[in-house]
Amino acid sequence: LTFSAEAQDNFGVDRIEIWIKSSSDDTLLLAHTCTGVSSCVYTGGPYHGGILTYQARAFDAAGNEGRSLKHQVEVLVMIY
Repeated sequence: LTFSAEAQDNFGVDRIEIWIKSSSDDTLLLAHTCTGVSSCVYTGGPYHGGILTYQARAFDAAGNEGRSLKHQVEVLVMIY
């Protein structure tokens, strides 16, 4: 799966973090950090079957934080 996030700040974006929680995890875990850019792309996996929750967080140089809503996708496991 590929996750992408974009952020804007009038003083610049310090970093963007992509957080992921698989069905086997208890909490969101930091999966990837992009620094000094306004967009971030992360490709991860494979993931176990079940619900995958993900969220982006962005920070400016002063440490202010913005968060996206949490989104979910269902990972299906195919057996042939």
